[in-house]
Amino acid sequence: MKADKIIADNNQQRAKLSTGNKAYYENLTLFMRGHGTLKNDMVLESSLLEILNDLIQAQRNGISAREYYGKTPQAQAQELLAAMPNDIKGFIVFVFGLLFELIGMFTLNDLVLPGSSLDVGRLLLQVAVMVPFPFMILWCVGSAALKATGKLEAVFNGIIYGGIMLALGIVMLLNLVHTSLIVRPADHVVLLVAGSLLIGGLIWISIQRPKLPFIFITIYLMLQLLLAMLYRIPATKNIMTAKLDLGVWTWPLVLLIGMLLVCLVGLFIWKHKK
Repeated sequence: MKADKIIADNNQQRAKLSTGNKAYYENLTLFMRGHGTLKNDMVLESSLLEILNDLIQAQRNGISAREYYGKTPQAQAQELLAAMPNDIKGFIVFVFGLLFELIGMFTLNDLVLPGSSLDVGRLLLQVAVMVPFPFMILWCVGSAALKATGKLEAVFNGIIYGGIMLALGIVMLLNLVHTSLIVRPADHVVLLVAGSLLIGGLIWISIQRPKLPFIFITIYLMLQLLLAMLYRIPATKNIMTAKLDLGVWTWPLVLLIGMLLVCLVGLFIWKHKK
């Protein structure tokens, strides 16, 4: 069973808890997930599901979650986390995947056309803001969760998403910054790198099967890579730079293509949810 299936089972089973017990368990979950970013996902989620089943059984016996697991569960949670194996390899793969998507989102638009330049200094600033920021928010929210009284998961989730949006806003503002670390890669270098990333991305999608909405970000990046290649391959360069005038048929053709894309996206989402 994959970690996402365990999480889905967890979300379904926790509905069996009473309001107070559910709030206690959700705060415990926030703490362990916030402090367990280096841990193996399968082991972490399996432990959380096991704790949930124990709390459900205790509730049936008239014992509250606070009585069963303790009024100060942080020590027990830290002991559980300390006993779990670290998954450094998985964490590094996740960070590199995040870096790939971030770098792609903020640089590929600049490199699609031949002769484009890349502001490496600005890119490093954006990565320095965006990569550690979500992990810091998770850690802080997890630390505060067990000190809360009542059901505050929605509040904490709002803080997490708000923090991520703040990081994205800062990164977008950094687009206005210009540094002296500018490189103009040769077309054959961009072609080689884009081709390698495109092949690697296709393999990664086939293996990992990313969830929504990350699948659309990945597809967007792959299309950008494909455009960068088409503008530099001699056989397709003239086609990409040619002026196309269809007269009165221009807008009907654009609308038709747009409708086809909407249908394809809808079909993809429908199949992805099945």
